[in-house]
Amino acid sequence: MDIPTEANTGTPCQSNPYKNRSTCNSAGPDNYNCTCQNGFNGTQCQQDWNCYRYFSYQDGSTCSYISVSVYSCACTAGFSGQNCSQDTNFCRIKSPYQNRGNCTSTDPFTYEFKCTKDYAGTNCTQDINVCRTGSPCQYSANCTSTGHFTYNFSCSAGYTGNNCTRRNLRISHNSDLNLCRTIVPCQNGLTCHLTGPYSNNCTCLPGYTGINCTKDLNLCRTHAPWQNGACLWTGPMSYNCNCSSGYTGKNCTKDINPCRKPFPCKIEASRSWTGPLSYYCNCFAGYIRKNCTEELVLHLVTYQKDLKVSDSYQAV
Repeated sequence: MDIPTEANTGTPCQSNPYKNRSTCNSAGPDNYNCTCQNGFNGTQCQQDWNCYRYFSYQDGSTCSYISVSVYSCACTAGFSGQNCSQDTNFCRIKSPYQNRGNCTSTDPFTYEFKCTKDYAGTNCTQDINVCRTGSPCQYSANCTSTGHFTYNFSCSAGYTGNNCTRRNLRISHNSDLNLCRTIVPCQNGLTCHLTGPYSNNCTCLPGYTGINCTKDLNLCRTHAPWQNGACLWTGPMSYNCNCSSGYTGKNCTKDINPCRKPFPCKIEASRSWTGPLSYYCNCFAGYIRKNCTEELVLHLVTYQKDLKVSDSYQAV
């Protein structure tokens, strides 16, 4: 009768064949399998496959081991891709809003925003503060934006009305009723005419208009449209230009002097302007043609004639 020995009565797991704190499961005298810890694989769990160690992923994302070389990442909000490396937060990667609007990412590459006060539009680019873009309040009134193209204002002393355009002067027993003397509303050294208590009109000098002659109609003075010449004001919002020699056009911008443009005369010749788009080149010695482009070459030609002397004229 055979006596069992330790060699033939033990199990394979007694030799500790498994690695990395895995669990050995005996399936018979010569058979076993290992239950590996997360991040390890192989017959004896000897293969280290920790996706956190071998792959980069976005902070806050979760990496899950599936099998050898296979893993998955659970990305944090605003990131996607195999390793959660793609930023899908449009507010963060492009910042489409302007003028301090509040941007909120809603889905990958989509966003919504709330504009700050005084701005509107798709990306908060529209300025709806009429006090800033072109105040309707006149005579130094204080304008306050109240919303989408709406406003309030407080008129300066002496003015009233929707946009502070109407005078509102109180009359007292010692008030001077002559506005031409107390306020002098006519501007630019013009003439003020009293038409009644606290009322007047202005006689504007040529080139000015408006209630107080503040609008300048002289384009030569306000816009300087001319170049290379003198501007002559011909009436409200109209003018003519006297162009300098060699220029033409409404604003004297067309150069008709070819001698001032790319030099037409070659070989350092001197040039003379003879009229609109016309010129004459004074060529240096040895050059010809209109632009002095052809060199004059003189060829010396010799002429020889053989003479035959008649016998009757031969010397004796």
